[in-house]
Amino acid sequence: MSLHSHAVPRTTHTMNLDQVAEINERLAATSLSTADIGLEAPAGVLAEIVLEGSPTFGYLWARLRAGGQEAGRVLLHTDQLKAISRALHLAHHHWGL
Repeated sequence: MSLHSHAVPRTTHTMNLDQVAEINERLAATSLSTADIGLEAPAGVLAEIVLEGSPTFGYLWARLRAGGQEAGRVLLHTDQLKAISRALHLAHHHWGL
């Protein structure tokens, strides 16, 4: 496991892609449901987080699966990203300004 100890300046909107990669590493080894991060619908397990758009100001989506199949995707907001990092014990992650 690698830890990234650098801080993202609060004046930038650039996504920390290292944080996304670290979440995806953890998701490959554990099961985290949409309910675990405060999303009631759609129900499913987070398969991975994907970036859409520019890393400068893009959108992060959770690809979901249910019953072993693709179950759609959901747009993630700061509160969900914080909940994901907390649930995966990634206390060094910083989301939002």
